[in-house]
Amino acid sequence: MDRHGLISEIRTGRKKLKQTLEKVYPGRMEAGILEGGWSVKDVLAHLAFWERRAVHIYRSIKAGREPLPSFHERSLDDINAELYAERQDWPLTRVTQEEEMAYQELLEMVDNAPEEDLFSPYRFEWTKGDAFFEWVEGNSYGHYAEHIAMIEKAMPALQSPGAGKP
Repeated sequence: MDRHGLISEIRTGRKKLKQTLEKVYPGRMEAGILEGGWSVKDVLAHLAFWERRAVHIYRSIKAGREPLPSFHERSLDDINAELYAERQDWPLTRVTQEEEMAYQELLEMVDNAPEEDLFSPYRFEWTKGDAFFEWVEGNSYGHYAEHIAMIEKAMPALQSPGAGKP
């Protein structure tokens, strides 16, 4: 993979995410009917955090610093539960703006990072032999695919204004 391929994958994944979101009835964006009681809004807040986290990690390791906060002692489920609790009450407009900004920051980082930083497996000690683009994948198009599947699974209830109401 090279920068062009990585950017293409990110944009393709993003396009699929947008196409999925366009199928959701606007009044159902905040309905907690996805796995774990999440809403589509919660998924977007989650994606925004992880997109921005990838940028933060890159900037930190590029500068020779440990990315903070360090999540080594905590499970992803614990981190995601904490993020969910912190962002659950954010208005939809804030969440969509945050996610769009995080996406743009990620794209800009990929576009400007030296190829060696993105694709050399041992470029950064922190990645433990993984090329940094794998972190980008896991926090962009790979992550989008995971949550697109979650949204698609609940799509019948997300497309109808009255569906899924208690």
